[in-house]
Amino acid sequence: HRRLADATQRLEEQHPQRQLTSRMRRLAALDERLQAATRATPMRAQARLAASRQRLAGSGLDHRLAQARRRVDHHISRIGAAMTSASHDRDRHLSMLSAQLDALSPLRTLARGYAICWDASHTRLVRSVAAVMPGDRIHVQLPDGELQCAVDDSPSTAAPRP
Repeated sequence: HRRLADATQRLEEQHPQRQLTSRMRRLAALDERLQAATRATPMRAQARLAASRQRLAGSGLDHRLAQARRRVDHHISRIGAAMTSASHDRDRHLSMLSAQLDALSPLRTLARGYAICWDASHTRLVRSVAAVMPGDRIHVQLPDGELQCAVDDSPSTAAPRP
């Protein structure tokens, strides 16, 4: 009788309806665990994020970053001022060189009333009366043009001066 009861119980446990019910209960338990884990994951992530923010705030990184930005801005303004100053210095130096070049210009000399004398071929300056003889052709450069002249007389051909 006892053996028959044991066999009946085992047979009932293997019945498809009972196995389906058992597996449905197990599936429901697993589903409940999964939903609990899904709800807990965002909360854990938020807790980790809050802890990270707190560590970051405690490290003073925001303060150091703001200081670095102020230093960079300060250096940028100093560089701008230095570039402006250097540009003004260069402009003043260029103006000074331009004035010196203008003062040394042969055209400026001509404008003051002087003339430049060339030989007939325009290859040699006439710097002395001794460089020309009567009958030579010379060119005289003036501020507003050039004269072509012939030498009629030269003191070098006359009696020597004392």
